[in-house]
Amino acid sequence: MAKSVKKDGYSFTILPAKTPDEAVASICLPVAINAMTLYELKKEKYPSTADKFDETVVALALYNEICMKLSNVKMKVHKVSCGCPSSAEFMVSVTCDRTFTSVRKCLRAMVKSLSANFSGRYKEICKSVGVKPSTEAFDYACGLFAKAVKGVSFAIGGKIKPTDEAIGKLTTAIASKVPTPKECAKGASRKIEVEKTDPQMESVAVKGTSAVVAKLMFKEKIKEIKMTMIDGKLHVSKKHAKNAEEMIKKMFKAYETLQKSRLKVDFVPTIVYYGLKCAILSPSNM
Repeated sequence: MAKSVKKDGYSFTILPAKTPDEAVASICLPVAINAMTLYELKKEKYPSTADKFDETVVALALYNEICMKLSNVKMKVHKVSCGCPSSAEFMVSVTCDRTFTSVRKCLRAMVKSLSANFSGRYKEICKSVGVKPSTEAFDYACGLFAKAVKGVSFAIGGKIKPTDEAIGKLTTAIASKVPTPKECAKGASRKIEVEKTDPQMESVAVKGTSAVVAKLMFKEKIKEIKMTMIDGKLHVSKKHAKNAEEMIKKMFKAYETLQKSRLKVDFVPTIVYYGLKCAILSPSNM
């Protein structure tokens, strides 16, 4: 059963699931970035959209910092991913061993990364895609993230046993490590010049939870289709877009029939789990 806990003003959501045999630790910041640009930067591609470039670079710099810190943690980290649950949020998720000790170490590494200096990583990422760094835009973007720390939230999911004592120890340990929020730096977000591109991915008429369900179904049935979630919408390879929409309609009709038959299906916990895991949110999973 899902459980929500507040500690020192920070929100912790615990969402146990029966499968698979691992835990998920997520950190979410209320800051708006460009989901498409995030996907392109991870592929070292020049952005195809002009908005929120520097904010997105800082988000990726934070993700890279988290990956570096997790590599120094003495425990097994299965996967690290990042994405945008919504147009005003940035999330990083880690899958690890299903113990509260592992989850605590992962969250602690992520929290410590919030106060890192991203200047070097920012310049490297800009250089990798051929965009000139901007000190003013960088300071403004860092200011947004520093201010967003005030609203940071955490989620824990997977096959875990959340006793009240374990939850209490974890929330106390993590909340005490969150850095002090800072005022946003002066300045404004800049728009960069963009090139005309021929995208290989196309969005289909499904979004939100429906997109989550569709992607999970596709993963099981049509493994050759490339797909990703960008800003809450499902994108598939362009050549499969038309067929994908038809198949989505059929799959949802079949699922509705299944629900009406009142069979016991452990479905929602699976969706929640994969949501936390960012397998359905991360632009990196194309």
